[in-house]
Amino acid sequence: LFEDFLETNKDSLITLEKYLNLRNTNMLRGIETRSTNSITVQSAYIIKEEPSRKRAGYFWTVKSENNSTVNAENVISKEVVKIPKKSLVMGLRSFSGRPTIDVGEDMDYVVTEYVDKFFDSVKKDRRKDKRKQAFEWGQYVKERKASLFINRRFVLPAQGTVHLAYTSQEPIVAPATLWCIPKLTPIENKIQALWLNSSFNLIQLLLSKIQDVWVAIHEYSLNDYMVINPDKLTTHQKKNIEELYDEIKDKEFPSLIDQFRFQYKLRKSIDSLFLKILGYDRDEIDELLTKIYKLLIKEFEALDKLM
Repeated sequence: LFEDFLETNKDSLITLEKYLNLRNTNMLRGIETRSTNSITVQSAYIIKEEPSRKRAGYFWTVKSENNSTVNAENVISKEVVKIPKKSLVMGLRSFSGRPTIDVGEDMDYVVTEYVDKFFDSVKKDRRKDKRKQAFEWGQYVKERKASLFINRRFVLPAQGTVHLAYTSQEPIVAPATLWCIPKLTPIENKIQALWLNSSFNLIQLLLSKIQDVWVAIHEYSLNDYMVINPDKLTTHQKKNIEELYDEIKDKEFPSLIDQFRFQYKLRKSIDSLFLKILGYDRDEIDELLTKIYKLLIKEFEALDKLM
């Protein structure tokens, strides 16, 4: 069924690799602890809620902030360090269970420059001083700032799996469980976020994955995924996609499995819009989506039993 769909719409679709090459950008894994640097992901975060002592490595929370600075408090010593916001980027520690496609504004901070006393908890590296470590870490983090993110590693039928892709209004950093795609325009982020969350992209994922409830989307596989080609869209079609995105970006979706189990209406809105843009009439849309949803429900039922 999907091969027929691809063949019918081949002029409107493009591989993700070709699309990113045309936009002079690429995919990067989100931030993770690097073997070449003793600064850990956890040690660089300033989080807005005090972390559980069981979650080792998180040392700093936001005590207060204003437009230019953040006062970070060490959860152990209670020492407060003032950090300029120019030395920080916004970041999320986890996307699991996040119900909206747009991640919103409730994010933590990641330190990207050397700040006196902040990295005192980091293990010494005989090869480098802490200023050099902080500089290398900051360069690594900054190049991963993006506004479009693709889930890289997740459990398909889990209640915490809601979306296959996310967006943010401003560039932020994400954890290594996601692929980050920087440098796209705001409208292209919206177009691809909806496409990547469509049932057609889900089918690609199911066809390429190993038969298990865990999914790990490798770069070589994702590069071959077909995405909608914005260069083939009219101004009116782009406007229709942007209007739907703006309408649903803040809506709380149920888990991915429940979107099919309970026939969530916004799921159908996304799929129907792309089929309409691709030239299908109303009867064809209803017939195709009825077939696809029945098959996807069966697939999720099997995965749910396996889990």
